[in-house]
Order: sequence, then C-alpha cells, then structure tokens
Amino acid sequence: MRQVTHRYPLPGTRFWQATQYHCAIDYVTLSLNKGEHVGLVGASGAGKSTLLKILLGFETPDSGSVGCQGRAVLPASTAALLWYRQLVQYVPQDPASTLAPHKTVARAIAEPLHFLGHGAPPISALQRALDDVALPASLLLHQRVGTLSGGQAQRVAIARAGLATGFPDR
Repeated sequence: MRQVTHRYPLPGTRFWQATQYHCAIDYVTLSLNKGEHVGLVGASGAGKSTLLKILLGFETPDSGSVGCQGRAVLPASTAALLWYRQLVQYVPQDPASTLAPHKTVARAIAEPLHFLGHGAPPISALQRALDDVALPASLLLHQRVGTLSGGQAQRVAIARAGLATGFPDR
C-alpha cells in the first residue's frame, strides 16, 4: 500500500454547498512481508476498517495504490483481484459473520476454494487445515458450524483462510 488516501462525504451536505469530506486515511504507506503478522490499533473512527477494506480490495482508494509481489492490485481488473485473493484472506473478529451455521465444518472450510476457481479439496487437506489450528478433524469435519463454541468457530475461520491461501500446496 503506497500513499493511499480515502475520504467519505459527510452526511447532510446540501447539493448547492461544497461537499465536505471526512478523511478516513491520509497518505498511508504500509508494507507487509510474507508470514508477517500485523495488528492494527486505533481509536474508533481512526480508519482501521477503511484501511482493511482497501487492503482486501473491497474499496478503491481515492489516491495511491495497493500492490502485492510487484503486481498492482488496486486499481485492478477482476483477474488481478482473483489472483490476490488466493494470497490474502480475511479472518474476522466475529467468525459468525462469515460462517453459515447450517453448513458442516468441512463445507465451510472448502467454500472459498470454490469462489477462487478450485475444485473440491481432498479430505486430507481439510484434515490438515484443522490440525494446523489444533482442532480434531475426526470430531469436527461433519459437525455443523452452528454447534461450535466461539473459539472453535474462530479457529475454523483461520483454517479456512489458511487453506484458501495455501491450496493446492496442501
């Protein structure tokens, strides 16, 4: 992410007035290395969510660029975003927002691979993904997501992100 700026129009501005904006992020430059874990901390309204949405390609910055491995990601084509999403995955703070409670753990973990254009992963890949997050695959693969504890659901979300970014290496 290089020199990224993003503004939102303030609500209540009348059409004959000059539009007023809230600058959510202002000329932010951020570099991340493979395998690096980063925490983003700040006050409410400081731009953390906006920064994340831009890093994930959900929003386009007003200025600046987002790149990965020397390739432009934003602004970019659908093909570039598909390539990028095979490298970068989002694990939400609340996994219930992205895990459908009626699906099995196996289906929930495999789901992103479908959207990324891969076929169904072998059961061994699903088992390894759960092993990576210290969950017993033999007990949980066929269990419904809605029956998991909060901690188990969070680890399923992490396993899903890991499988999506590591497939077909598994």
